[in-house]
Amino acid sequence: MSAGQIAKSVVLAVLLIAIVMAVWPGRSDPNSSDPNERLQAIAELDGRTDDESIKTLVALAGDPKPHVATAAVKAIGAYPKLSPAPLRKILASKKEDPQVRAGAARGLARRRDKTALKELVEALEDPDARVRLWAITAIGRTTAFRFKFDAFAPPAKQQNEIRFIKDTLRRRTAYK
Repeated sequence: MSAGQIAKSVVLAVLLIAIVMAVWPGRSDPNSSDPNERLQAIAELDGRTDDESIKTLVALAGDPKPHVATAAVKAIGAYPKLSPAPLRKILASKKEDPQVRAGAARGLARRRDKTALKELVEALEDPDARVRLWAITAIGRTTAFRFKFDAFAPPAKQQNEIRFIKDTLRRRTAYK
């Protein structure tokens, strides 16, 4: 192969790469039917705080695939400047997968947001232990109180502990 042919091949390869990059910008589609594509979209939106990105993450938090919804909830929960309202709504929803509700409680634990105490206390009665565990963790981080609560205990024992937690929060915080 001559030097002229090599030069033509290099120019052709560079043009081909430029065309591919122009046509395929690398953005993932959050509305794709492929869950991996939606996960990639979440990764690309993670850390962005513009209204459109937040709206997309909130929509993906309701994804039918629990691992996709959990990733979206995690992305929402990681940024304290974002409103906690979507996390509170997800935690309170019994329609959501337990893994997603636990992720919402975890996000609220990171934020230490006192406005979420009502939902967190209600989550102590969730049928799933992961949700209860993250709810008590979030209550502790939010209030700086350390409660004795066994997320794996029988419901009767948990009811006594929940009553104590509610009474303490009513006396020592703005919890109603």
